[in-house]
Amino acid sequence: MGDVVLLELLKERGLLPKFDPQVDAYCLIEDEALREASLDMVQHLRDHGFSVEYSLTPAKSDKQFKRATELGARFTCKVETASDGGLDVKVKNMATREEKILGAGN
Repeated sequence: MGDVVLLELLKERGLLPKFDPQVDAYCLIEDEALREASLDMVQHLRDHGFSVEYSLTPAKSDKQFKRATELGARFTCKVETASDGGLDVKVKNMATREEKILGAGN
């Protein structure tokens, strides 16, 4: 019996487990010069148990934001250059639309 047949059988009998992936954050990479810093942040968040997604290839910010919405991400985060030349992280709560800017040391 193949995997497709097994899948259809489980569907028909209502035995497929509910698959509801939870994405904690979607990292928006709008500036390719900040991709490395963004990926460092993604890895840091994943190391601390968060589910984080990001665009593997350069994409416009509206497409990335749309993808975050499609995945049901709870937050978006974006590495930005701060006014002092350092890096900040902008975090947006997708439910409340509240934004916070965190310094790189936070």
